[in-house]
Amino acid sequence: MISLPPVGGNGAGILSLHKSEEGFTYTEGNGTSMAAPHAAGIFALMKGLHPDITPERVRSFIEAGVITQEMGDEGFDTLSGYGLLDAEESDKRGFGRRCRYL
Repeated sequence: MISLPPVGGNGAGILSLHKSEEGFTYTEGNGTSMAAPHAAGIFALMKGLHPDITPERVRSFIEAGVITQEMGDEGFDTLSGYGLLDAEESDKRGFGRRCRYL
């Protein structure tokens, strides 16, 4: 099991499929169940673009603020961890191209 540092993902007002008697409909969801797929998706994109990237390297990017936005105090804090994961920021930093951080 790989343990990554605490970060936030977009987990508010996320559209998700909900099955009802009428069939499937979209409904808004909130919380970690909505945020976890965003975090997993960012990490999967990074791994797809850079197959040799290690969990330890991803951890270092998170802890250094390379792929996060501050949500509270600078650096780590108990309310928001290391901040909000940001796929756009990871692209700006070069994860969609040759990344100077790798």
